[in-house]
Amino acid sequence: MWVPFDQLPSTARLWIFTSPSPLDTALIQPPLQEFVRTWTAHRQDLLASAWVYDDYFILLAVDEAQTSASGCSIDKATRFVQDLGQSLNLNFLEKRRYFYRNGDEPIQAVDHPTMQSAVQDSTVAENTLVADTLLTQVGDLHRLWLPFGQSWHRRLFGR
Repeated sequence: MWVPFDQLPSTARLWIFTSPSPLDTALIQPPLQEFVRTWTAHRQDLLASAWVYDDYFILLAVDEAQTSASGCSIDKATRFVQDLGQSLNLNFLEKRRYFYRNGDEPIQAVDHPTMQSAVQDSTVAENTLVADTLLTQVGDLHRLWLPFGQSWHRRLFGR
């Protein structure tokens, strides 16, 4: 069952899918809403929402206090997002995609080798904002963008 994203509790379970290029919200939001309206777990409606955030992130969330997302329902969501991506010739399931931004510059979506190079040549520095796409609760979205020096990215890229 669809609920506006801002009406979900902070404890709602969150999945973040990423795009290699900016998304057209007007194109993406209707199929996301339609999927969420019919999304179930063991034939029970899930109180859920979806939102395109910062043009690169598809946020899918479920209030599990109502009904828990099951393995099968999570698989349905992953297949839906994969199919949506294929229809747009985009891969929303790439796990080694990173995002950063410096000041007012546009968001950069890069692969692992490009991120490694950006860190090595200091394009990505201690205060460069990087996106933590591993967040698991809606209430954590306030820290989606963190300085590189305070993120897990720093450990991964050895700086």
